Amino acid sequence: MPQEAVVPVIALSVWAALGAVIAVVLALKSRNIFDLRAAAILYYIVTYNVSGVAHLARLGGNDRGYFDLYASSSGIWGPVLLTLAGQVALTAPLLLVRERTTAVRIIGLTPSSRRWLFMLGLVLLPLTGAATVAMNRYAASVAGYRIISLTGGMARVGFFANWFVWAAAFTAIGILTSKFSDRHPVARLSTIAVFAIAVAWSLSWAGGRAEVILMVLTLAIAVWPLLTRGTATLAVIGFGVAGVVFSSSTLARRTQQYSVQGSSLGAVLDWQSGRFSMIGFAQDYVQQHGLLYGETILSGMLAVPLGVLKLLGISDGTSNLMSITQVTGSSLLRSQDLQYIVPGMTSEWYVNFGPIGAVGVYAGLGAVIALAQQWLSRSSDLSVRLGLSYLGLLLLFCTFSSQSGAIYNYAFFTGFPVVALLLVRVGQGAHTRQWYVVSAAPPVGGRKGNAASSQLLTGGV
Repeated sequence: MPQEAVVPVIALSVWAALGAVIAVVLALKSRNIFDLRAAAILYYIVTYNVSGVAHLARLGGNDRGYFDLYASSSGIWGPVLLTLAGQVALTAPLLLVRERTTAVRIIGLTPSSRRWLFMLGLVLLPLTGAATVAMNRYAASVAGYRIISLTGGMARVGFFANWFVWAAAFTAIGILTSKFSDRHPVARLSTIAVFAIAVAWSLSWAGGRAEVILMVLTLAIAVWPLLTRGTATLAVIGFGVAGVVFSSSTLARRTQQYSVQGSSLGAVLDWQSGRFSMIGFAQDYVQQHGLLYGETILSGMLAVPLGVLKLLGISDGTSNLMSITQVTGSSLLRSQDLQYIVPGMTSEWYVNFGPIGAVGVYAGLGAVIALAQQWLSRSSDLSVRLGLSYLGLLLLFCTFSSQSGAIYNYAFFTGFPVVALLLVRVGQGAHTRQWYVVSAAPPVGGRKGNAASSQLLTGGV
């Protein structure tokens, strides 16, 4: 480790440790291992603090990330201070916005809602399943392990193939809330396992690990209160092991395909591909070219309307605004067509609005995540919980380490069925003011599960 990196590495490590303690406290107080506030802090630490330690300490004997901070004209302290300040800005609203706990727990769906959701899943399954088969065949025909972009008719096929996840989720919720599943808790675990396998298969053409984890977690968070303690324990252990095996095998295939050199300690810790190091790139870019004043942010926001026009064949889906990957491509790879370097949220907002933007965005994001967790903890309808779980996870997976347009694409294109369902169910719930609840339930269902699944209270929580 270079001598000049000792103090920065210590600062990042101490901040990471403090953040981890706060995350654990939040999870324990909410009695929820899927607490979005705790997950947000931990994900930030992995994306920036751990990445910074790996980069500055030269772990593994290799340079980590796409940009060498030691060769930067801005030095190493700028990214360190921005990372520490960003963590404080993120954590503050997560602590200030208190979760409104009640004496009731969600338990399922009304019988009519369950039948409607189950039938919707059965209708979508053959349509989206056929699109998924077509996409897997296309991936095999082009010898591609991961299909990143599509054109023409295949873009439309890929659009519907992404909906297979929701067809499977709607069907799974219909099964999970049935009387049979209520009498046989193991059936619920089996249903979730089959769902996870179906998701992995349906997204195999996309080749991403994060996508599979995102979709499986969405259902897991939504139905978690339905599981007994024993079933929940088996689920955590089983899916934890399966997740490690799946991620490892995916990484091994990807490494073999792209002839990447063997792993190292630095590569394991810096799995976010050096988002921390790209803060130095952002500082140097602003010094040389000035601020972009929201150009890449607006470019990301236009991703949905331009994508719709492309699907309809009205335009080619491009704009004159630069995306952040075009900025990194033109600066680091000398070509705007090479758009695979994603610098992360801190860097993108620094390029657009300087240090105030790079820190302030986390205060706003933290407030939204805190509210999302509050709404999720109070929701009493499983279809609503499914939509809130998905949107809540997007606030994590599609922000810290992503470009600005990612969350809009995932919310509208990939998540259209579940987001539309959420809006419909929220409207119906606000009108009828009815929820299924069970009072004084434990954090996870007792030994016999949530037996009071027929209790209906009118008037809301």
